[in-house]
Amino acid sequence: MRATHYLIVAMLAGVLVAGCDRQPQAWEDASTEDTVAAYDAYLEDYPDGEHAAEARARRDSLAESQAWEEAQAADTPDAYEAYLADHESGPHAADARDLVAEASAASDWQEARSANTAEAYGAYARSHPDDARSAEARMLSRIAEGRPPNMGKVRARILSMEGGEIVVRTQDSVRLGSLTVPPRDMTFDAESSVVEGAPEPEVGDMVTLYLSESAGEDGEPRVVGVLATPPAVAGAETGDEAEPESEADR
Repeated sequence: MRATHYLIVAMLAGVLVAGCDRQPQAWEDASTEDTVAAYDAYLEDYPDGEHAAEARARRDSLAESQAWEEAQAADTPDAYEAYLADHESGPHAADARDLVAEASAASDWQEARSANTAEAYGAYARSHPDDARSAEARMLSRIAEGRPPNMGKVRARILSMEGGEIVVRTQDSVRLGSLTVPPRDMTFDAESSVVEGAPEPEVGDMVTLYLSESAGEDGEPRVVGVLATPPAVAGAETGDEAEPESEADR
């Protein structure tokens, strides 16, 4: 009986020794393969092994990187939200949240443009106060309240700002109903045109003018709004510029 006991103890000791002998090779195999599956296999056999902590850290890092690559490949709000569900503190979490917010803002902006009402633009500005389009939303909300006929927009550069008036030189032609306005210098009242809360334009800045076909006898277009062009938009405008849109196009 005692001999049997010693035999069992010896066999168990042999198993333990053999396991310990295999652990360095198992770690070498896992680290060489360097995949989530390889580290999972190592941890399944050696959950308390010498390299267990290192294996978990590397596995989690690889899993996070793969999840981020998959989210970027899909490039949808749902994909980024799925990434955040599993890696809310991951190294790409801030980027994922920004992209979700951008997608939400873009969707809401399309809805506001489709509705084209003061209420819709106002709601957008309140929901996305830090978005680059919020100033334009406030501008369009104010314009929509007055419903100027045949409105269009055109790029312009500020030449001077004196006595409450802004003098600009437009960069493109714009069509307002039956009226075509070629590039020209224009003067308008700053107080009635610059939207409150938008970046203050300065001399030399590129701005977007919102024009309406005038109801006056002179047939001149009327400036109903001016919006300083954000730096990101200004950079994009060095490429091809889309044709200015009229009220009917929106």
